[in-house]
Amino acid sequence: MKSIKYIYLLFVSISLSLCISCGKDDENEPIPSNDTIDWVQPKVESYEYSMTYIAQVAFPDGISKSTNTVVSAFSGEECRGMVSLKYEAEYDLYICYLTIVSNRLSDEKIVLNVFDGENKKLYNNVQVIDFASNKTLGSAHEILNCK
Repeated sequence: MKSIKYIYLLFVSISLSLCISCGKDDENEPIPSNDTIDWVQPKVESYEYSMTYIAQVAFPDGISKSTNTVVSAFSGEECRGMVSLKYEAEYDLYICYLTIVSNRLSDEKIVLNVFDGENKKLYNNVQVIDFASNKTLGSAHEILNCK
């Protein structure tokens, strides 16, 4: 059991490292393949603290099966993180591994928004979470429901 827990934590850590930049050279560029949103990836080096949110995304017509689905985290008007879903072939799931940054240890409201890149539809205020440094919320089997 400890071995499985260690492998899971290692997997999450590696995934988070890859997801912070979304595989891009310039973190300040909008994620490509969407022409109706203007979210800008935050400069992670400008923030002291981070947390992680993990989930699948469900739209009214079902679970997203697209890497064109983008999840963002906002504090007010400021983007604190965004990421495209990642396909996990081993589980046949598309999962959000969202790193959220802040300069506060806790007690900050974070709003999650989702962009359905396949249908070019934006879902605002999908969920509100409380920022807590070094915390991981969710799992690969949790569902972020867009209504």
